[in-house]
Amino acid sequence: VTTGMAHVALALAVASTAAWRFCLRWLDVRKAVPDEESGSSSHPSLPRRAHIEYFARGYRRHEVSAALRSEFARKEHPDSKISADVDKTWRRHRKSNPRLFNRTKFRYHSSEFLKDRRRICLSLWLTDYKTYLGVDFGEFAEERISYGAKVFGNPAALLSRKLGVSCLLLSKDEKLIFIRRSQHVAVQSGKIDCPGGHPEPSNIKCISELHEFSDLASSNTNLSLEVVNEIFNSTIHEIRDEVNVPIESLDDPVLLGATHMPLPRSSVSLAFLINCKLESLRITELYNQGAPESFESTELLAIPMRSVLKRFQRKEFIKRSEFELSDSKSDPQKLENDDIHQLAFETLTPALRGALTILSVYIGEKVRS
Repeated sequence: VTTGMAHVALALAVASTAAWRFCLRWLDVRKAVPDEESGSSSHPSLPRRAHIEYFARGYRRHEVSAALRSEFARKEHPDSKISADVDKTWRRHRKSNPRLFNRTKFRYHSSEFLKDRRRICLSLWLTDYKTYLGVDFGEFAEERISYGAKVFGNPAALLSRKLGVSCLLLSKDEKLIFIRRSQHVAVQSGKIDCPGGHPEPSNIKCISELHEFSDLASSNTNLSLEVVNEIFNSTIHEIRDEVNVPIESLDDPVLLGATHMPLPRSSVSLAFLINCKLESLRITELYNQGAPESFESTELLAIPMRSVLKRFQRKEFIKRSEFELSDSKSDPQKLENDDIHQLAFETLTPALRGALTILSVYIGEKVRS
């Protein structure tokens, strides 16, 4: 934790337990929990609202492992009409947004603490973007949820659970960097988000050469390391591609937790904290020069982390449902004078809300430990 972050931690040390509960009211906060092992028809780990897993101490790359096994695969519905709806829904989304393309993704199953919580293991399998849109946004999403709960004791057993990453980028001058999503993205258009995207299984050779997911050999001893590296590297690459920040200016990410979207949007986003050696004004300049994936956002915003976390935990803030952000597209001098404008809490993506909640818990745990 940097010196600036230590100051933030001390400032937050006075937060009461009640304040934390208000901060987390819209989420169901949990430790690492199993996914498809429960026999309960109401499956407590997957409520019909967003919830988070928080990995309180934060995990570096060498403290994370991955288990990629077919037992963590998505289940199928026996009705052929429901299965065929995936292609129909995908074609509809492609027609409205020709930029969309299909690609293999990781499917998140669960996480497990190991060795007295000094390490964590991510349980994963494979899915793809077509399945995500075709299943989670399809006409029969509710039927899949009902069938999963009844047959497998898990309402998300037939959903994609596509794995993404949310990158909380912290500048040298202690500002968190946000972007506004453009109309060219498939979901959450126009909302405030942090840089993020997906780790790409196709970047791993033994996965890219697969004809069927079932062909993946579980005996590959190097696979865990390759998967973890792909997940961590994807956060750095997303920041480079979306914000135009050079990789050499970024510290290695720290894994803080996971945000689970409310069903039927079953995707899971891992939250990472990444420190940057550049100040926020320089990051803004680089963004304005044009990033490789600049079409995904329309503006970049920066706000001191202290202000974000302080407002995010306030009872009055949660009650008002407002969030304060500064517009980094505005004049630099105004930024220095903290030219703040109000944005509705609902304009933040669920992934960003979850990531900020996880960051708040992470800082709080640092203080308490």
